[in-house]
Amino acid sequence: MTEAEFQAQVIQLCEMRGFTVGHFADSRKQAGGRLVGDTRAKGIPDLVIVGRRCLWAELKAEHGRLSTRQRFWLDGLSGAGVETYLWTPGDFSEIQRVLGLWRWLPRGERSTELGRLADDPCLADVDGARLWQPGSLWVAGHGRADERRVVAA
Repeated sequence: MTEAEFQAQVIQLCEMRGFTVGHFADSRKQAGGRLVGDTRAKGIPDLVIVGRRCLWAELKAEHGRLSTRQRFWLDGLSGAGVETYLWTPGDFSEIQRVLGLWRWLPRGERSTELGRLADDPCLADVDGARLWQPGSLWVAGHGRADERRVVAA
């Protein structure tokens, strides 16, 4: 599956779940053999997904690699407490779960239902009784959560 096909699939799922999706294509254009335009946007995550909550997602083909600027943006957004993901086609069932009835708990926010702080960024189920950290969640300074497993699913 190409990244474009995967992106279309994710956008369709988001819209079916009632989210609004913004896609950020590379704003630089080819002119006279060189790229011109806004280079500040280079590396910004592919999608901003807004509904019951707001999240950002970078999409990659199964073996795609992040650029330095993409890591910069993911770290910056995640470090600011924003729900941020790096998704590949292999994450699709997890993406469906992420877009379900969960709510975002940034690091240090209290889950009143559990009576404790979220030690790491995670999602709380609709009743707030369980915490879950998706493997595709981006953790600032560390990368994907499944590369440093913090909260058990």
